[in-house]
Amino acid sequence: MSLIKRTIILALGPILFLSACGEYEAPEFHRIKNLKVHKVSGKIITLKGNALFTNPNSVGFKIKDIDIDLYIAEKNVAKITETSITKVPSDNNFEVPFEVNVPTKEIKGKVINQLLGMLGGQKMQIQFKGNIKFGKFGINKTTPVAHKDEIKLKI
Repeated sequence: MSLIKRTIILALGPILFLSACGEYEAPEFHRIKNLKVHKVSGKIITLKGNALFTNPNSVGFKIKDIDIDLYIAEKNVAKITETSITKVPSDNNFEVPFEVNVPTKEIKGKVINQLLGMLGGQKMQIQFKGNIKFGKFGINKTTPVAHKDEIKLKI
């Protein structure tokens, strides 16, 4: 192969690769499932669940960053800020497990009334708002997360 052909291939290769990467879509958020109160201690209430997504791309991604606020009774009480790298399969549905610790000092007034009602079997309104960043080869896409749910304390 001549020097000119090699130079052209080396120059055009990265340009073609980067232009193809721009066509990827961010994975789509669907819902939160299996949300439950995992543990209750004097200072922390731990919730666990799974966020469901679909990756419509023919290429897998990695989760780069999770930044989601948890609201109870319309009050921001905790933040999910996972940064562990999780692989996302291509052309498939996938789940992202999460755990969030709610400090009991953040729970006052209306929130306490809802928690006490949960002990009596009532459900509590919660809401997740934020973003998850996915990436591969230096190309990042952000998916917004907005989900409302009701949970019931299992004793």
